[in-house]
Amino acid sequence: MTNADAAGSADAAGAADAQWRQRAVERSLRTARARAVSRSERFIAVATELLHETGSIDFTVQELVERSQMSLRSFYQHFASKDDLLLAVFEEAIRGFVDRLAQQVAAEHGPLERLRAYVLGFYTTIDPRTEPASRALSHYMLILTQTEPSELARVLAPQITLLMGIVADGQAAGVLRHDISTRHLTLLITQTLMAAMEMRVLGTYLTGEQISEEELWSFCTAGVVVRP
Repeated sequence: MTNADAAGSADAAGAADAQWRQRAVERSLRTARARAVSRSERFIAVATELLHETGSIDFTVQELVERSQMSLRSFYQHFASKDDLLLAVFEEAIRGFVDRLAQQVAAEHGPLERLRAYVLGFYTTIDPRTEPASRALSHYMLILTQTEPSELARVLAPQITLLMGIVADGQAAGVLRHDISTRHLTLLITQTLMAAMEMRVLGTYLTGEQISEEELWSFCTAGVVVRP
């Protein structure tokens, strides 16, 4: 065997050795990642249970650890703090909310019908009488608006994207006003809906009466629909 052949064999052996090592590392990382996700999901699920039972975000990390039957060390391996956990719980809640909302929108065809499904679905999907966790998360969202507005925007991005698509389609079809940009019209609708739902979830009816979904839809159409 020549020196060149020996060198080639060594390179091939080195490549094979690198491949098995790489596969071993990848398997180990997949296992560790799956374990981390599973434990994180467990903490999130237990935190959601506590929110539902108490309607408050005032539980302690120790209560969470005891309920989850996991260690304090494990908690801090997955979350930097209770606030970090609450943000994850909020993100999961919004993801589920948007998924349900998207299904309601997808069942409609015209842009105006899709906008109506979005508005009514947004306002009525959460029932504050049966979902105390929603009240707790509404309080938490108010905290985020002051302490972490960029994180709030990130979490709400899928919700905004869904509505922006509806608005853009409505403007293109000529049924929604186009003197206001798509982004700004989306923002105005979102702020109206979030304020209305927040009062509904928290039960803060400033005039003593709850707004009905049809009244909310009528108000929105007056502001965004092109009139003949």
